[in-house]
Amino acid sequence: MKRIVTLVAAIVLLSGCVSSETGWSDAQKEEVRSQMSENREKFMLQYMSEEHFASLQSCVLEALTAIFPAYEEYAELNDRAETLDGMMCDCAVDAMGANYENLKMVFPWETLRTAGILPAGKALVPETQFYNQLATLIRNLYPNPDAFVMALMLDPNAQNDLRQMMAQSATIQ
Repeated sequence: MKRIVTLVAAIVLLSGCVSSETGWSDAQKEEVRSQMSENREKFMLQYMSEEHFASLQSCVLEALTAIFPAYEEYAELNDRAETLDGMMCDCAVDAMGANYENLKMVFPWETLRTAGILPAGKALVPETQFYNQLATLIRNLYPNPDAFVMALMLDPNAQNDLRQMMAQSATIQ
């Protein structure tokens, strides 16, 4: 009986050591969330509501923990920043939708107005018309959301192009 108890105790102790070396701690997840927040402007996601950005962060963390069950595997990557950027892109594309149908989640109307992206003082089109026109303009320039998000990430002119498309969409009559 003592041997069984000793064996069970040893297994519990060993499994405790193993489990502490695998998985992601809350601090490690918070570190990745912090890095995503630092990249928020880079991908023009600073206009995304906090709720939707939190969903994007959850999407990225779920993907990373699925690919790298042990945090150490992720921490040892040479291209960790690129991996995180790629996951942010994938999740941003998912959030946007296959046909840009969720642009209002990524670029909320009120946030765009507050930020001055939507022109003040001009008669603005209805919100639905704005997003339909914006989706059409983006689709004409970028055939799919992947190309659009990659452009926002890699092309320094893409953010200016997007701002122009937004301003144009806001004043279409």
